[in-house]
Amino acid sequence: MRTVEQIRTIVAERSRRPVSDIEPYSRFKDDLGLNSLDVIEIVIDVQRQTGVAIPEKESGFESVGELVDYVVPRVR
Repeated sequence: MRTVEQIRTIVAERSRRPVSDIEPYSRFKDDLGLNSLDVIEIVIDVQRQTGVAIPEKESGFESVGELVDYVVPRVR
């Protein structure tokens, strides 16, 4: 599965929404109704599934696109 699709699937599962609702511009809190704990859990799941380490100081993602833009170039 491509990394972008992995991330969209993780976000969809956490937000209890269909993958088709998860777009790069989707904001975790405002558009998807997620809280900061949900976002932390998404980041942890993404780290586990992609093998990309995301330092806490760099994990303040507000949208799906920001997370994708951080992770995709770092996948090996």
